[in-house]
Amino acid sequence: MDLEQGARLKLDRTLIPESLHKIIPLAEKWGFECQDDQDEFIVQMKTAKPDEVAEFNQQIGEARDSIIEWGAMLPELDQHKSQMDEKVWDHPYWVFLSLLSIYDETYEVADRQVEWTALVRSNGFREASEQADHFFRNKAYQQFVETLAPYADLLSEMQKKKLSFARQKLDKQ
Repeated sequence: MDLEQGARLKLDRTLIPESLHKIIPLAEKWGFECQDDQDEFIVQMKTAKPDEVAEFNQQIGEARDSIIEWGAMLPELDQHKSQMDEKVWDHPYWVFLSLLSIYDETYEVADRQVEWTALVRSNGFREASEQADHFFRNKAYQQFVETLAPYADLLSEMQKKKLSFARQKLDKQ
């Protein structure tokens, strides 16, 4: 399976709302006609190209509401599936609908991973803050800086001031 090319679909752009044209390349790459092929593609992409999966999720997440609104505006979809002819089943909307399914499957995993990483980092920051307070009280400024520096983006205003103060003290030594 070629992960660069994917499904190689060619969708009729005239049937797709202009607001969704920017994600047509994603639909043509990720929207396999065979569910087994699509499932295999997803597994391989998550393993080999997690950054591309994350980019897919960002773009589809942003387009999610537009895709749903588009489907609600298609009168040919308002019939029972037994009444739908081949033309309706070949409509590009179904490919976009499958993108939402892929998004739900892949984003959940990515989202959990991000949440878990943030939780672990938050716990580490909490522990580091306690250690850093001890170092600061004991004027162990080098250890204070080394402990808090990896968490610079999480520091409170007071911690930032203390970090600046500790660095000034170290510079004077």
